[in-house]
Amino acid sequence: MGRLCRLWRVEDGPELAVYAYGDNRDKAGRIRISKVDGAIERLECVPGLSDQDDWFIYSMLAKARLEKCFKTGEYPAETHLAT
Repeated sequence: MGRLCRLWRVEDGPELAVYAYGDNRDKAGRIRISKVDGAIERLECVPGLSDQDDWFIYSMLAKARLEKCFKTGEYPAETHLAT
């Protein structure tokens, strides 16, 4: 079974970027990355999912994609990661 996590940048500043993530922008979780040190924090799970289900289905992929963003220094308006 493959998984797909889409990310949409909702806030952007010199030190932080916040992304909505999931499969639907209207029903999405939120995750933040520090552009300074690469620290990633999940702010909200996708509505209707438990913390564990959110981690397995979406936020694990969102975190991996944001780690790649930190390495390149690029924070696109929309991006995704699939397995």
